[in-house]
Amino acid sequence: MCLTALFINPHPVSGEYKLILVFNRDEFYARPTKEAEFWQRNPNIISGQDMFVGKEGGTWLGVSRMGRFAMLLNILQPGGLNPDAKGRGSLVSDFIQGSMDGQTYLKDVAKESALYNGFNLITMEFRKDGEVNTNYFTNRASELPEPVKIEPGVQVFSNHPVTESWPKTDYVRSEFEKIVKRVPGLNKDNLIKELIAMMSLDKPLITDVDISNEMLDVQKRKVLKELVFIKSSNYGTRTTTVILIDAEGTISFTERTLKEPIDSKNPEWQQKTHAASML
Repeated sequence: MCLTALFINPHPVSGEYKLILVFNRDEFYARPTKEAEFWQRNPNIISGQDMFVGKEGGTWLGVSRMGRFAMLLNILQPGGLNPDAKGRGSLVSDFIQGSMDGQTYLKDVAKESALYNGFNLITMEFRKDGEVNTNYFTNRASELPEPVKIEPGVQVFSNHPVTESWPKTDYVRSEFEKIVKRVPGLNKDNLIKELIAMMSLDKPLITDVDISNEMLDVQKRKVLKELVFIKSSNYGTRTTTVILIDAEGTISFTERTLKEPIDSKNPEWQQKTHAASML
């Protein structure tokens, strides 16, 4: 379960941003993860990385100084996951390392999408002419068999196809739009603080259910559709990431993440910001 809100503005003026993005990564606490950093094997790329055996190097969110960005959100599957499916994290890392345009890349992904568990995959290319080419594909919406282009403005994604809506995506869209309207009046530090605060709401929006224990039963899975920030004994929101790309092409990548090993009773948070300029 993950949640993201983004604002795409291809032609910002000074003090505005080409991209404002905030992303909550929800995952089992026991799954090993490398915190966000510039890759040793490719220092132009920054992301966190999955370190689960057999899926090392995959990621849910990454950006390259070459002007390439991608993120992935899993789709909630009532029937459960296929343990033999291909790792989805490579779909992000392969795109940001490559040179293929988003539409072509996602069309290739679509050809073998049945090999993966459910996902939403979003790609972006920040072009030299200032345009932002944003594309989306999901393998869990029969009415969207091909990738679609995402227009500039506010977009919100979670663990459902864009053809659906959940209470938490509706809530975050409304709150995010309020914050975006106040830019450039907010300085960068305050913008980051407000975005993280928005993504820290840890109470169900509608249902009055305690979800502090293991989230395995059907009722708790329903409540996940309302929770912006998740806390339980074994699973929850482990990372909140804010990515800002300003009018001059400067990338600010802020990650607030739980330190491993994670103690759900006494969680310890750390926050770090990386900066780079697009090439």
